[in-house]
Order: sequence, then structure tokens, then C-alpha cells
Amino acid sequence: MTGTGPKPGRFGDLGIRAVSGVVLGALCLFCVMIGGIPAMLLAAVLLVLLFWEYHRIITGNPRFATLPLLVLSAGGVLGIAAAGLGAAALGFVFLMIAALVAGLLSPRHFLELAGGALYIGVAIGGLLVILETETRGVDVLIWIVVIIIASDVGAYFTGRSVGGRKLCPRISPGKTCSGAIGGLACACGLSMVIAAVLGWPILVAAGAGLLVAMASQAGDLAESWLKRRAGVKDSGVLLPGHGGFLDRLDGILGGTWAFLILDALGVAAALY
Repeated sequence: MTGTGPKPGRFGDLGIRAVSGVVLGALCLFCVMIGGIPAMLLAAVLLVLLFWEYHRIITGNPRFATLPLLVLSAGGVLGIAAAGLGAAALGFVFLMIAALVAGLLSPRHFLELAGGALYIGVAIGGLLVILETETRGVDVLIWIVVIIIASDVGAYFTGRSVGGRKLCPRISPGKTCSGAIGGLACACGLSMVIAAVLGWPILVAAGAGLLVAMASQAGDLAESWLKRRAGVKDSGVLLPGHGGFLDRLDGILGGTWAFLILDALGVAAALY
């Protein structure tokens, strides 16, 4: 008989996930509250790490110093800095040029690298634009992140406690329908609580929070699909209990895109 050891419980990885999540969250919150250069540096570092992991998933190349990655990172940092200084349009132009160059230098993966670069870069740059330009930028940014975290945490606990039918077994076998519903309910409820505290319209906040949470779950599933196609479990190993930064921030990227679209349509302005 071969001994495989005791199986971990439903929440066996909760401790390490919580510690690494709190440390990352505290660092990000510190930079956001200070704003300015610390926030721009944080955004630039996150962009480089996220695209490094994305590049690894798409190409199977684990090296950091690949030419397309360095080109994209340099362009992304310039774009982030420009956005942080208020020239958001110029910043996004830099990101688009960097994405195009990165794709051209890896023609086999052109669409995936260029599209992923824009997806990641616009989301990270958009968070900085929100922080720098909105009248209550810090409040809005924290609301976005808290709603997405609530969706993730709610899905984790509900899914592991209730179980039931799998949401997308071919893409992410661990995700359940009960978890998805629980996560959306947590995000919507917490959004209403935050709105009541900040004086925002509660129903608008509930609807916006629901849409942001749905987009965050879609972003999570999209990353799971990419990893499954590439045959890798995690995007990286830099965050104990979570895998890589892309594993932890995939929902943030999707949720931020949803908010940016709502903001462009003038819906988000009703929040504050």
C-alpha cells in the first residue's frame, strides 16, 4: 500500500492565502493612499510582473529578459507614468505602440501578446487614471478592489462549503455555480453597505457592483482557460497560496475593465 498522506481539508490552504493576500493588499493600499510616485511605481511593477507571467503562459518561455517583454515593459512604464501625470490618452498610445511592437517581435503569438498587453495595460493604467482624475478617486478605487475581493472570497467560501454543480468544469474544475452566486451576492451586498457609508445611491452601487463582480469572475475564468490550454497550474510562484500575480489579479483586471466601460458610458458617475 502506498501512503499518500492526509488530504488537505476544504480550507487547508486558507492560512497561507490569507497571509500573502493581506501583505499584498496592505502594500497596495499604502501606495494608493500616498498616491503620486509610489502609486505609479507600484502600477509599473505590477504591469511588468503581470505581463511576464502572461508571456510565460502564452509562449511557454520562462525567461524574463525576452525582447518582446522588455519592449512592452518599457512602453508600459512610460504609458503608466504619462497616465499618472494626467496625460491618459498619451499613456494609452504608448501602451498600444508597445503592444504592437511586442506582437510583431513574436509573430507566432501576435494577437495573443498584443491583445493581452492592451488588456493588462489599459486596466492598470485605468486604475491610475481613476486615482488621479476622479473627484473621489481613492474612494472609487478602493470600492472597485473591495467589491472584487468580496466576490472572490465569497465564491471561495460558498463554493467550498456548499459545493454542487461545477460552473465550467472543462475550464476550471474547482469553480462551482454555488460559489459564483455566493460571490456575486457578497459583492452586491458589500457594495450597498459601502454606498450607504459614503452617501452614494445604493441601488446604482448595487447594480454597478454586480456588473463589476461578474466581469471579475469572467476575467478569472479567462485566465483559467489560458492556463489549462497551456498545461500549467499557476501563472507563477511569487505569491504563496495564490500562485502568481496574474492568478491573484485576474479578477481585478476584468472588474476594472467593467468599471471603465461604465465610466465611459456615464453610468459610474452616478455613484459619486
